[in-house]
Parts: sequence; structure tokens; C-alpha cells
Amino acid sequence: MKIRLIAAAVGAAALVLIIVFAPAAALAALIALLSGAALLELGRATGAAKYLFPYGVSVLFAILVPLWAFFEQNTLFAQIGLILYTLIQFSWLMLRAQKVRFEELSGQLFASLLIPLSLLSLLSLLKMGRAYLLLPFVIALASDTGAYFAGTYLGKHRAAGNISPDKTYEGFIGGLLGALVITAVYSVIMLLLYRTVSWLGIIAYGILGSAIGQFGDMVFSYIKRQYNTKTFGKLLPGHGGVLDRLDSVIFCAPFVLLLLTVIPLFE
Repeated sequence: MKIRLIAAAVGAAALVLIIVFAPAAALAALIALLSGAALLELGRATGAAKYLFPYGVSVLFAILVPLWAFFEQNTLFAQIGLILYTLIQFSWLMLRAQKVRFEELSGQLFASLLIPLSLLSLLSLLKMGRAYLLLPFVIALASDTGAYFAGTYLGKHRAAGNISPDKTYEGFIGGLLGALVITAVYSVIMLLLYRTVSWLGIIAYGILGSAIGQFGDMVFSYIKRQYNTKTFGKLLPGHGGVLDRLDSVIFCAPFVLLLLTVIPLFE
């Protein structure tokens, strides 16, 4: 647990410094690298990596999507790129129809769209302000931390034993409360930059953001369970790989962006 806590503290501090001080282009590049790293880890976990060409193309696509969205922003070329990507991947599959089954690569192909397109919402949040970009990470980290401690010390009733044996209802509630409290603290701090904060928004972002983030965590726990692996990687001591840390953010970030159109948090 000690290594896990130290790694979390160092990672959180580094994340804040990067989001606050890094140039926008560097943040876009970082998001692209995280997207590619997530696909890299997923392919290794699911076995898709043994098919080097479609595996490599999926990772490259995951990297290029955020970069293209930030630097080019031409929707016509983006649509053409998506069509070409689909044609390349399915052409490879059909040429090897007798040797490669679709389900062996279907998860990688689906994730190569889901992960970068979800992380694109981080670029939209960046354009709205760095306080907004940090928000889904704050919610996800607070939720994960609250769920971890509540589940570890209070957890007695398993919530999804067939997917993740460590998940409990107490942990789920702890995640909701943790996200709610830290979102409120973060919003009060943001009063230094903004005139008003929506208290209804704090409740919505904290509770709903935590719920959708925990759902994302369960989705990737399900994938790990299917392939008998505990983590997607070993990059982060005590936490696994990039995808193990991004699982909640992948679902939480688009939700935060959507919720901002309904309930602005800062004004």
C-alpha cells in the first residue's frame, strides 16, 4: 500500500504541474501518447499484439486522432482518415480470413476508436480552460481513492464478484463521497479564478462523475477478467499500466464535457 500511495501522490502532483504549466501543444501531444500507450497495453493483454500489422496501425491511429484534432481540425480529412483506417484494417482481416478470426482483433479495433475519441474530450476541455481540463482527473482520482479506502477497510458486500472480486458496495459509496468532497474543495479553490461556482454542479459532477468513472473501471476490469490478467501493464508501481489509471478518465472526461453544456460549474 505504501508504494501505491507514494506513486499516487507523485503522479497527482506531476499531473497538476503539467496541466497548469505545460504549453497547450505539449498537452495535446501528451494526450496522444497516453492514447497510444493505452492501445499498446490493451493489445498485449488481449493477445492482439501477435498480429503486428493491425496492432501497430491501431496504436498509430490512436496517437494521430488527438494530434489531428488539435493541430488540423478539418472534419473532412478526419472522415477520410477514418474510412482509410477501416479499409486498411478490414482488408488485412479479409486477406487472412482462414487464419485470423474477427473476434481476435475486434476488441482492439473497437478500443482504437473508443479510447482516442473519448480522450478528445480532454482537448475540448483544454480549450475551455485548464481548470476544466483538470476536473475529470480530480473526480476520477478522488473517486478511485475513496473507493479504495472504503472498500479496503469497510467493504463487506461484494458488488460484482464475477467481474472484479474486490469491488464492494461500500467501496462504490466511498467513491461517490470521495468525489463529492474533493470536487467541492476543488470548486472552492477555483473561486480564486472564477466569480461563482454552481453548488448544484458540484453535486452533479461529484456524484454522477464518480458513478460513470466507476462504471469505466468496471468495464476494463471485465476485459482483464476475460483475459485472466490483473493489470494492463507495469509502468506505474502499485497501479499497473497507463490504461489501469485512465480507465475511469476515459468514461469520465466525455461525461464532464457533456455536463458542462447543461450545468456550468465555474463562471
